[in-house]
Amino acid sequence: MEIVQADSDTNAGSYVASFFTLSGSGFGQPPRHAFSYRVRAAAEAGFDGIGLHLNELTDPAWNELGTADPSAVLDHMAGVLQGTGLDVVEIEFVGGWCDGPGNPAVATAAELIGEVAGRLAANNVGGHHVSVGEFTAGPSADPQLAGRGLAEFAEAVAGTGYVPAIEAFAWSKIPDYGLVRDIQTVTGVGGALADTWHAFNTGCTTDGIARGEMGLITAVQLNGGYRVHEDFLANARSTRRLPGDGDLDGEGFIRAVRAAGFTGPWCVEVNYPEFRELDAAIAASSSIAAARKLMAAALAPSLKH
Repeated sequence: MEIVQADSDTNAGSYVASFFTLSGSGFGQPPRHAFSYRVRAAAEAGFDGIGLHLNELTDPAWNELGTADPSAVLDHMAGVLQGTGLDVVEIEFVGGWCDGPGNPAVATAAELIGEVAGRLAANNVGGHHVSVGEFTAGPSADPQLAGRGLAEFAEAVAGTGYVPAIEAFAWSKIPDYGLVRDIQTVTGVGGALADTWHAFNTGCTTDGIARGEMGLITAVQLNGGYRVHEDFLANARSTRRLPGDGDLDGEGFIRAVRAAGFTGPWCVEVNYPEFRELDAAIAASSSIAAARKLMAAALAPSLKH
């Protein structure tokens, strides 16, 4: 199709199917679609990379082997990925660092990330990152204390190739990207995970993003949806739609993160009730098609000059 060709011609970068896009289940729930099926669907749709959730490695309900042995799961995943060309670019999700260093769960997560890096990362896409943040509600985090916690985690994953990417959630201890930027300043490592829905629903603007209000942008998740002003958690889990769908300025968002220095890869994270009911192959093809269409529209003006 012409629109896809235009996308490739603009050097838009690679596309990554985030875990929740193909899981077939809601946030915090075990995946309905097994890793092997998600990998096949992503590869056939044309994605360059894929995401996984750390729970898949240790929770029998989250992996198709029904085991708590991460070594066995990683061996299985490596076999599934072999020959597909897919790179494991994004790892979900590490919390527990926001209240300072010394959380043993964070240390365990860092060890698992090291195992993923050694056994699954193909390193043919780049942009490897682990999404970090805090789902819990409460007073805004102290950037100094959170920075120390994140710095400890960043040191533990140094050398793995996976960089911490901090995501803001409006209902959480990290309620906006200004605090994300402040934590970056303390740690001097990592960067922001700029998610379209969360960016606009934590008060970001395209002008502000372009001027650096998020700080360094390490990763991007494309999606669509609507600007809301209440029930942020419920809406984040039920209205994160396909890129370009809804009233959020997806084209402007892409131009803004590019102006801030981000060049890819472009993760696609879509998850709302009707989408979760789709077969993984349909979810993969529809999400990458929407991302490519939005990217072509966002970059079209630059093609005229």
